[in-house]
Amino acid sequence: MMNYQLTVRLSKTFIALSIGLFCFIVGLDNILDFNTNYQFVIHVLSMDTFQPWFDGKAIEWRAITGESAHIFFYWVIIMFELTAGIICLIASVIMLKHIKNEKFKNGKALFIIGATVGIAVWYLGMAVIASEWFAMWANKMTSQQSAYNISLIILISMCYMSTNERAD
Repeated sequence: MMNYQLTVRLSKTFIALSIGLFCFIVGLDNILDFNTNYQFVIHVLSMDTFQPWFDGKAIEWRAITGESAHIFFYWVIIMFELTAGIICLIASVIMLKHIKNEKFKNGKALFIIGATVGIAVWYLGMAVIASEWFAMWANKMTSQQSAYNISLIILISMCYMSTNERAD
């Protein structure tokens, strides 16, 4: 018979590894293929590619059009993605190393920190600031739904990580 606690802990370790790899690969891809998502950041911050049906004149004062600001904010996004990834990956290693003892909780706690950084990127950064403040939802270039999906996956993983592994 399989040990319930060990099975759940292996599952949580795999979740931490998966979230960590996702965040890290997104950040790495944004460095290796810098221009693709940089163009997206430019248009969202500049608020210059709205759908024809949207009149954004009342909020156009929010636009950020300077190239140095675009590059700065893009690098901030990348650093947060990489940070979330690295923290979650380290958490998964700690969890695996301590899968059979109480120090497993240290990995879980570290994962919660890394996942919170991920929420800062995809929920605060994309769903709140980009989608609402910069009206990305009305932009021809939008990732609003992806931001919500990623945020939800991370949040559900945080909830699961917070549960007890014992079968009582």
